[in-house]
Amino acid sequence: ILTNLSRKYETLLNTVAPELLLPPTELGILQTLETEKRPMYAGKIAVELDKSYQMVGKRGKTLAERGLVSRDVNGEGRRVFVITPLAEASYFTNDPSDALDVFAEEPSRSDV
Repeated sequence: ILTNLSRKYETLLNTVAPELLLPPTELGILQTLETEKRPMYAGKIAVELDKSYQMVGKRGKTLAERGLVSRDVNGEGRRVFVITPLAEASYFTNDPSDALDVFAEEPSRSDV
């Protein structure tokens, strides 16, 4: 069965403000920090994402301004990135109420 979810969730998707959506690189930074579960240098994140450390540093600053990562200085005086509880809750919490209701209705002829 092929279900077209774009029509079903179109109204909900249109309510999301474009400025709240994150570009793929920023999502990648958050995903890397979530997966690794430790403070990381921009260079290490950059290797994971196949990006430059400068880009990761710049995007990390943007994420910090949004409260999604913290930019701390470690004991060696180097900047490290850490995912914040806000980012954890917003992007990585598995809440059953957030699940898409894929099979709630039968597909119409136009959806097949």
